[in-house]
Amino acid sequence: MGEKVQMRVVGVSRSANSKDFYCLLLEEVLGDKKLPIVIGQNEAQMIVVSVDKIKMMRPLLPDVFMETAKEINLQLLEVFIYKKQNGVYFTKIIWQLTDTSKVEVEARPSDAIALALRSNAPIFIEKSILEQYGVSPSNQNNPQVIELPLCEMTKNQLKILLQEAVEDENYEQAAIIRDLLKTKI
Repeated sequence: MGEKVQMRVVGVSRSANSKDFYCLLLEEVLGDKKLPIVIGQNEAQMIVVSVDKIKMMRPLLPDVFMETAKEINLQLLEVFIYKKQNGVYFTKIIWQLTDTSKVEVEARPSDAIALALRSNAPIFIEKSILEQYGVSPSNQNNPQVIELPLCEMTKNQLKILLQEAVEDENYEQAAIIRDLLKTKI
């Protein structure tokens, strides 16, 4: 196991290519690299509910799980994205069972991150994975603009891109970005 890099959730956006898929965007806590991860609609909802602090009438599964963990004194220590193979990210959830006992459980990144958000646990990624698959800002003068497909950009990044397209009189691109902005959560 190599060096770990702490990440945070930037947001979730709907894929422009499919209404069934979403893009979860993570970014370095102490850097500028971002990592897009494709997730499903249900997983996106579990994350958005936590990020936006939405109160549901009934608890979602991650809420139930974290409440159960709390009742049995099980503490989520961290989430660790440790591998990418055949386009799939592999993640471990590290739990504290007792004062000295820890357990690692394999999970999908979206499920692990949904739990981490509910428990304020840190999210880490293997540094080599972030270096290989992460993206950095394309323009140091404008850190809001990054080299990502449109569907993976945040709402704020798309607004900046839309403004630039209008200023450049690129109205076809502006229309595409405007339409994509309407689909963002």
